Amino acid sequence: MKLLLLSGNNVSNEGWIDLIAQELSDAFDIHVHRYRHWRAGERYIDLEHELAELDELVRDWDEYRIFAKSVGKVLTMKGVFDSRLRPQKCVFV
Repeated sequence: MKLLLLSGNNVSNEGWIDLIAQELSDAFDIHVHRYRHWRAGERYIDLEHELAELDELVRDWDEYRIFAKSVGKVLTMKGVFDSRLRPQKCVFV
């Protein structure tokens, strides 16, 4: 089963989400999504850009789950509302 990990807005969350990935890697096929604004040194997420990337990523995934924190929850809920994400389950922290 695929598990998509979406962390918080601040780049400081990257290390935390990597730890979560390590802990869950035995049970799931993990994908950690890294936000563009982290790489660009920008302060805030671009929800539309990230949703477009996620839409492309999960397009061929039959079943997947999402584990999300903070802005990752917002991204997930917007994606589900817009029918761009269709996870079987979500865990929000």
